[in-house]
Order: sequence, then structure tokens, then C-alpha cells
Amino acid sequence: MRTGEGKTFLSSLSWRLVTISAVTILAVGSFFVLSEYWDFLEESHRLRQSYVAEQKAGVRDAVTQAVASVQYEHSLADARLREGIRSQVDNAHALATNIYDKNHGKIPDEVIAETIREALRPLRFNNGRGYFFITRLDGVEILFADRPELEGHNLLNMVSQDGKPVIQDMIALTRQAGGGFYEYQWTKPGATGTGHRKIAYLRHFEPFNWFIGTGEYLEDVERDIQGEVLERLARLRFGKEGYLFGSTLAGDPLFTNGEVTRGGPSVWNLTDPHGVKVIQEQSRVARETQGGFMEYSWVKLKGNEPSPKIAFVKSIPEWGWQIGSGFYVDDIESEIATRAATLRKDIAQSTYRLAGLLLALLGLSLLIARSLSRRIESHLLAFRTGHNKDSGTGRVDISCLEWREFLDLAQATNHQTELREAAEAKVRERTDELDRYFTLSMDLLSITDLDGRFQRLNPVWENFLGYPLEKLIGELSLDFVHPEDVQATIDAFDRISQGHEALGFANRFRCADGNYRWLEWRGRPSGGMIYAVARDITERKEAEEALKKSRDELEERVAERTRELTEANARLTELDNLKSAFLNTVSHDLRTPLTSILGFSKIIQRDFTRRFLPLTEGDTALRDKASKILDNLGVIVSEGERLTRLVTDFLDLSRIEEGRYTWKEKTTDMGVLIRDTVSSLKGALLEKHGVQIRLDMSPNLPELSVDPDRIAQVLTNLLSNAIKFTSEGTVTLTAMASTESIRISVADTGMGIPPEELPMIFDKFYQVADDTLVAEKGTGLGLAICKQIVEHYNGAFWAESTLGVGSVFSFELPLKNR
Repeated sequence: MRTGEGKTFLSSLSWRLVTISAVTILAVGSFFVLSEYWDFLEESHRLRQSYVAEQKAGVRDAVTQAVASVQYEHSLADARLREGIRSQVDNAHALATNIYDKNHGKIPDEVIAETIREALRPLRFNNGRGYFFITRLDGVEILFADRPELEGHNLLNMVSQDGKPVIQDMIALTRQAGGGFYEYQWTKPGATGTGHRKIAYLRHFEPFNWFIGTGEYLEDVERDIQGEVLERLARLRFGKEGYLFGSTLAGDPLFTNGEVTRGGPSVWNLTDPHGVKVIQEQSRVARETQGGFMEYSWVKLKGNEPSPKIAFVKSIPEWGWQIGSGFYVDDIESEIATRAATLRKDIAQSTYRLAGLLLALLGLSLLIARSLSRRIESHLLAFRTGHNKDSGTGRVDISCLEWREFLDLAQATNHQTELREAAEAKVRERTDELDRYFTLSMDLLSITDLDGRFQRLNPVWENFLGYPLEKLIGELSLDFVHPEDVQATIDAFDRISQGHEALGFANRFRCADGNYRWLEWRGRPSGGMIYAVARDITERKEAEEALKKSRDELEERVAERTRELTEANARLTELDNLKSAFLNTVSHDLRTPLTSILGFSKIIQRDFTRRFLPLTEGDTALRDKASKILDNLGVIVSEGERLTRLVTDFLDLSRIEEGRYTWKEKTTDMGVLIRDTVSSLKGALLEKHGVQIRLDMSPNLPELSVDPDRIAQVLTNLLSNAIKFTSEGTVTLTAMASTESIRISVADTGMGIPPEELPMIFDKFYQVADDTLVAEKGTGLGLAICKQIVEHYNGAFWAESTLGVGSVFSFELPLKNR
């Protein structure tokens, strides 16, 4: 018989079937799929173009309407300012008129005037910016709540930044029309530049020939309006998920997606993944007359990867803003994906039809293959004979095979038989080795079925439990488990039977003597059995139990001590609250009698000087008594004013310490603030002819986000103290900036502070003892308040002094202070 070398039984069948099926299916299927695919691409292109056009129109309309709304609000700023200050002045005028009408003829007019002035002095409005001023028509300042050092001075020669004689113009306006609005350019505390537009409203108060007025900076009103506008724009929504965003044309953030971000870090250099400077490009496009569109990539709110985005932005030149809105171009892809799924479904249906054609072709192929089946059967018979359970050797007789494929398969089968026999011999050797390890292991090894019955145990079990191995084999392991551990053991069996490995599971087993010992298990399933290894951890468990008992006792002691401390803290808190309430009540109640005492003392002092002192001419004894009376009245006025300052300082310190103080923080130019503060103390220098102030300040000091009034208060206190305690010489204010902070120092050439008193100068009510300064004695709270203000901004405050040489008071504010 031929061996069939070089001849394959599949060659005649395979070539015919593959050629007919492949050519037919590929030709028909390719034509159909390509036709559907091109139609789909064209429809997708039309959808994208339509979507982009609709979205562009929507965001342009939304942005245009928002810009128009903002510009309308801006146009109302001037009218809103005027109405606000007119209302405040009318209220102040009504208050003054009421006080005058109720007290005229009952008490001297001087007392009434003082009462009106002190009633208007503490009133604040417009977020604490607004205050009242009173000027007599001869130019003398009666009330200047923000600059009390100017009260009593004639300000007729005061000139605004744009050259207007402000006080003279206001007097003329009052005489001609009884008051009205007046505009001028003025410096603004805490702001850079000098040309800040300010509008004042005045009203004539005839009883004392005064005008009462107040003023407001237009930019402050505009900023209030801006805050309201930003809140409204941030909440605005349109379309499906449309929202607005905005920033300044210089790249400072304003708002985005429902959140006002004004005051945050600059976003000028914000860059998309493709290198587009987003805010810079928005600023360029927004400056165009009608705004414009721009494209960039950004991550969606609910996405992780950048997506292409088109935005429309438009500027608001009046405020230097830009507002925009955008949409993601790829949002249309969901609709395109739906249509793609429909296309796939159509292709699948066509594929089914082609499959029917293929089955017909296969049927034809089967008829051809039938003729070959009988010859294949004769070849397979040789394989069946070789693998017969009774007489087969596992090898195939190749002498009766004709086709090469069967010949190769028979040779491979015989080779596999040889390999299997060698592997079985190696397995038997390995099994014997594992049996020796199972017997000699010092751990407790076990094999159980999935119900937990012992099938095999190593000899260590007999020593551990005290039972013979033959008694344990076939027993249910749960019968030896402590009752409290039975459910946990059942759960562990369930996990293992589900194919999971059990690690670190522990339970207690009953020994033959009735005692229980702890075992820690590690097991896994295999072939319907559970293979497990266990170790005796009884000693470790006993140690853990002792440790837990000690920890529980310690926690109980800690809890008891914590309760005691909590109760003590509650009592201390209650006492502190009672103290604060009492002190605040006392401090407030002192203001009313103090005002009366000061007012009447000054009137008595003036009337005594004017009417009674001239009568003592020629009578030395009487004049000495009159001088003593005037000295005593001076002491009353001085001590009254000092007590007023003490009450005010004490209330401020209490509010700061209790966290109730309202901090009005804003970006502040520290150079301007320092120069303004030094200028305000020129009046104090006039009284100290031998003292000069020197200012040593670095150029371009950085801006800080602080309350400018409070920092000015610190500077004023330090400078005033230095001037007061320096009889002659210099007071030097030094301001230097580093990469992390600003350091400000005030040095004097005064008497200095004794070393033993230096650590206590920041204590409340502490004052350095000096008999030469009794007339200038302070409240003892100034430095304590200054220290609280600096520490509020995470700064440091310290003092250095050499007795007889002078003192240096320094504080440091970090650039990132909050």
C-alpha cells in the first residue's frame, strides 16, 4: 500500500471550497458595506455643521444679552451714588434738627452743638466707608469723623487733586442753594493714584450756620454694583447646560460655572493641552467691536480628557471685563454614535443573508466531502485500534496509513504516548516525596472534603488533640470547634468552597483533655477537597487578651480624665463669657456720662477763661485760685479724653480677642499707606520742635491683602509713641520687603525702656514708668491692640531698646498672610 508521501487528503477539497466561498462573499459583502459607510460619513458631516451653527448662535445671544445687562447696570452707578448719599445726609440733618428742637432753650447751644457732633461721629454706612462731616460757613471744620485731628482748624485753603478750592466751593453752594451735590478729585485711602472721582452732598443747618455732608467715591459704588452683577451672571443658565464665564481683560478671574472667583490668582497664563493661551486669546478676541469666536481644547466638567471647544467672548470696556460662553464640539458625537449603531445593525442583517448563501455553498461542499469520508474512516480505524482499553498499547500502526496528514498525526500521537508514560513515572516519584513531607511536617496539615470531614491528617494532629488519627479520619471538623467559633468556621468553609483562599482565619479546637487551643489556618480548594495548614497560636492569643485588658483599663482612665477636663473647660468658658458681657456693658455705659462730662467741662473751661479770668486782674490771690481751677478743669478734660480712648481701645481689643472684630480686607499698596500715615502725623510734629521724622522705604513695596485702617492704626500708634517719648532727635520709619514678607520698623532716639520692663510692654494696661510724661499718659492698650492686629495676619511683633539711647519697634507681615 502507498504511504501517500507529498499528497494531502484536504488539497482537493480545500482549494475548491475556499476559492468559491471567499470570492462570492467578499465581492457582495464589500460592495454593501462600503456603500453604507459612505452614506453614513456624509450624514455625520451634515449633522456636525448644523450643530455647530446652532450652538454658535445660542452662546452669542446669551453673551450679548449679558453684556447689555452689565452696561445698563453701569449706567445707573452715578444716579445710585447720588440717591444714596442724599438719603444719608437727609437722615443726619433730621437727627441734628431733632436734637436741636428738643434741647434749644433748655441747655446752652454749645452743648447742643457738641451733642449733635458726637451723635454723628460714630455713624457709618456703605459697608463702613461712609461717614459725616460738618463745616461752619467760615471754613472751620466742626466734625471730620475720618480725620479728627483736623477738627477745629480752618480748611478754607484746602484744594482737591484737580485744583478746586473744595471748602470754598461747598460754602458757596450752601449759601446760594442751601446745599446740593459737588464733584471733585480726591485721594483715596488704600488705593493707588490721586485722581479718584468723588461726589459729595451738602445740606445747610441754619441754627449753627453749618453744612452737614458726606461723600462717596464713584469707583466704590461701581465695585458694589460689580459684586451684584457677578453674583447674577454666575447663576445664569441657558440651553441644556449653558453657563457664562468671565475675567478681566488683564487676566484676573471674575466668575465661572455658578461660582464667583473674583480676587483669586491670575489666570492670564492658563494654557490648553495644545499650547493655546486661553485667557490671552479671549482678551484679544473680546476687544473686537462685536466680540468674536475662538477655539481651544478643555476638559469637560464630567470628563477626564480634553475636548475641542468653541467660545464666544465680548468685552465691557467700561470695567475692563470680558464675558463669554462656549460649547463642546464633540457633544454631537452621541447622535452620530446612535446612527452608527443603526448602520451596524443593518450590516448585520445583510450579513445574515450572506450567511444563508454561504450555507448553501457549504451544503455543496458537504456532498463533495461525503465521498471522502469512507476513506478517512479507514484511517481513523488505525487510531481506535491503538487506543483500545483492552488490547491497545497507546501506539498507532502507521503501516496502513495512506495520506500524509494522518501519517504525521500518528507519529505525533506515538511521541505523546512516550512522553505521557515518562510523566506518569515522574508524578509517582513526586507523590512519594510529598507523602514524606506530609508525614514529617511540624505544622498541622489536613485534607477535608467540602463538608469539613477529615480525609487525611499528618501525625502532628495526634499529639496536638490527644486523639488517635484513626478516630479523627471521617469525623466532622466542626464537632471539635468551640461553640463560639462554629459560625465563623462555617463562613470560612463557604468562602473556600466558592473558590476563595482563606488566610489568617483562627478558631479554637477541643482537645481530648477538654481544654481548647487556638489554631490559625491557611487553606485553599482544589479538586473538590480543601487543603489546609494550621499552627498553634494559643500563647499568642493569651498575650493579646492580656494586652487588650490593659488597653481597655487605660482607655477608661483617659475617658474619665477627658470628662473632667471637658467639665472644667465648660465652666471656664462660661466664666469668660460672663466676663466679656460684663466688661462690654460697663464700657458702653461709660460712653454716655463721659460725653456729658467732657462737653460740660470744656464749656466751663471756656466760659471761665472768657468771663471770670479777666475779673482777677490786679488780685494775685484770686488769680492764683483761678489758675488752679483752670488746671483742675484741664485735668478733667485730659483724663476724660484718656478714659474715652481707654474705653474705645478696650472694646476693640475685646472684639479682636473674641473673634468678633470685622476685618475690612482688600488689596493695599503698602507704600502709599505708609506715606499717608506719616503725612497725617505732621500736626503732632509741630508740637515737638526738636524731633524730625525720616522715612527709609524700599521702592515698589508689594501689595498685601489687609485691612488698611488697622495697619494704619499700628503705624500711627508706633509713630505717636516714638514722637511722645523723644524730646529731641529723630524718629525713623524703615520699610523693607523680602521674597516672603514686609518688615516695618520705627526707631527713636528717646529715653529707652529698662531691660526688666521690655518683656511686659505688650501686656494689657502696662505702661513704662516715667514721671516726666504724666500729661501724655496713654491707655496702656495701644501696643496690645497692635500686637493682636499683626498676629491676626500671621505676623510677628517685637521690640528692642537700650536705656538712654532709644527704642526700635518692629513688625513683619508675610506676603501670603491668610
